[in-house]
Amino acid sequence: NMKKILDLEQYGRIISSERASKIQKAMIRKRLGLPPARNLGSKATKLLFKNMDRRVKAIKQMRFLWKRGILKKGHGIPKMPDKAVEASETQTVSTIVRARDGLLQML
Repeated sequence: NMKKILDLEQYGRIISSERASKIQKAMIRKRLGLPPARNLGSKATKLLFKNMDRRVKAIKQMRFLWKRGILKKGHGIPKMPDKAVEASETQTVSTIVRARDGLLQML
């Protein structure tokens, strides 16, 4: 339903702003016909709320880091490093070759 999607987007913008209080957010949820908690409703609604809450948490964390001066204003939170690349420690491929004297050498 298109109206429901637009309502969820509107609610997402409201909860990501710092101006709305907890009671105001609850009232807006009720007015839009959304469930009172993120663990209630259909599976699709639960997934939407979960994603929305994660995004809002990241935005709040970013604002906190800006305020403390850890991140520069306008910069986002850095991406998580790739575990596979980090485990290999180096991104170059090593090849082992037998030298003339019979010993193995890494190139």
